[in-house]
Amino acid sequence: MTARDVAVFSKRMNDIDHSKRRTEVFRDFCEMAYLALANTTAQPAKSDATEAEYMACVRRYRHKDDVRKMRDLLEIAVAAIAPGSRDFLGEVAAELGALDASLGQFFTPYDVSRLIAEMNLSDAKSIIEDRGFITLQEPAAGAGGMVIAAADALEKQGFDPRCCLWFEATEINRSTFHMLHIQTAYRGLAGRNIHGNSLTVEKYDSTLTPNALHFLAQRAAQHRRDSVQKSTGTMATAGIERRTQLPASDRQLSLFG
Repeated sequence: MTARDVAVFSKRMNDIDHSKRRTEVFRDFCEMAYLALANTTAQPAKSDATEAEYMACVRRYRHKDDVRKMRDLLEIAVAAIAPGSRDFLGEVAAELGALDASLGQFFTPYDVSRLIAEMNLSDAKSIIEDRGFITLQEPAAGAGGMVIAAADALEKQGFDPRCCLWFEATEINRSTFHMLHIQTAYRGLAGRNIHGNSLTVEKYDSTLTPNALHFLAQRAAQHRRDSVQKSTGTMATAGIERRTQLPASDRQLSLFG
């Protein structure tokens, strides 16, 4: 996919509810896509509230065809996001002028994010071979461009980022947080997206990506297998607990975009 799909996305969006600004339609699209994804991993107590928020978004549009057109936008977005190697929604937001300069938001070109990721992940191979996965913390995540770049850098080294990467990403702006979750989810990554303030350590909301549940289940299963082997004396005990524990902050790799 190329920048042409950004133009196609924008053109399709122009067909939706002409009474609204394009930036408003884009924010609504991101919120609806986020809520649909978040509901797949929400706890039962939170699921009803998520569904109610989604329906509130739907009610903003008088013509239901406009809501159905959102599905077309999602198809374009998923096709662009899934292969990696770009910050698609970041590109769209920059094109539409949807970033908030007063909050210091600006679009970081993907190539810059990729360069930073490759520099920071030069020792990833040894960490993954030691414990089976690497953790990444992104305190100013934006739309997730740096997380995606890190996944792509690992893929270039021959690793499957869906299996060997656990991330935690924090974004202060609610709309951009939605973009972050959409992109990391459809890239197939495992982790937790946090709507919060990294400087004040405030957390307003958090959501696991769909693949996070599979990742955690796999790590738990590996931990149980290693525990059984250790108890029967068939595996050396040194370093087992370190290698098989679930993601912990003491081994996180911080990337700043």
